Amino acid sequence: ASRGIGQATAVAFAQAGAEAIYITARSEKALEETKAKVKGANPETQCTYLVCDVTDADQVKAAIEDCVTKFGNIDVADANAGYLDKWAKIGESDISSWWRSWEVNLKGSYYVVRYAIPHLIKSAKKYSEAGSTGGHMILLSSVGAQLLMPGASDYQTTKHAVNRLCEFINVDHGEDGVKCFA
Repeated sequence: ASRGIGQATAVAFAQAGAEAIYITARSEKALEETKAKVKGANPETQCTYLVCDVTDADQVKAAIEDCVTKFGNIDVADANAGYLDKWAKIGESDISSWWRSWEVNLKGSYYVVRYAIPHLIKSAKKYSEAGSTGGHMILLSSVGAQLLMPGASDYQTTKHAVNRLCEFINVDHGEDGVKCFA
């Protein structure tokens, strides 16, 4: 939530009247800026954060646990961290950069999903009993998931995999009330 789509999403949730927003990113300074924007959009929205690298399972788990400790529940989880480096043909690609796309875009999304799912299930049940909905998972995908462009093998395959992960969340946890959108 330090910039771009993540920051805009946090602000949009505040504008929509969210009671609380929990944000993560690798930069504390950027998180402070996003928190200020959230408060500017809606002073009634509680907002807190934890510095977190989505490629580190322990950090993601700690962030989810801290969120639940502070706010009691998770109604919507949004996995939007992303990585995109310069495009290069596979045979000319930087190996570390190519794999970093997978670590951030897919592994990071998986970690958020893995640790948020139990709380999303609780939310779905709570809201279902009240005649409403909860338990929503949002995964950031891209039109690139459906394209085949020279030099984009890392980014476009990760986004294609994110779409399939979303489908599996719905298959595995749809009966639990969880709804996933990519």
